[in-house]
Amino acid sequence: DKLLGGLTPKDELDYMTKTKNLIVIDVREPQWLGSTWFTDALLIPHTQMATRYSEIPDNRPVILNCGAGANAPKAYQILKDKRPDIPQLSYIAGSPFFREYNKWYENNK
Repeated sequence: DKLLGGLTPKDELDYMTKTKNLIVIDVREPQWLGSTWFTDALLIPHTQMATRYSEIPDNRPVILNCGAGANAPKAYQILKDKRPDIPQLSYIAGSPFFREYNKWYENNK
């Protein structure tokens, strides 16, 4: 199924490390980024997703994240309608495993 919905943080880490050409999009507002984010993630705040969705590269799986999982479902609903071409779409339902993924990413890029 192309619409994967919300993944738990544990399932998210497994999915992210096994999915080729994955685009990670951080949907937090810039003031909420703090010092923790995914390496090479695009930043498109959920409040701008309805106007900036065309910035997402074509034909690549997408996972959305925010800091605690509250705003990622909002962005997911927008992309579900605006970008039916995305082959797999999901979001992280909870607090992402930033450090674990970034460590994996650095060792596997």
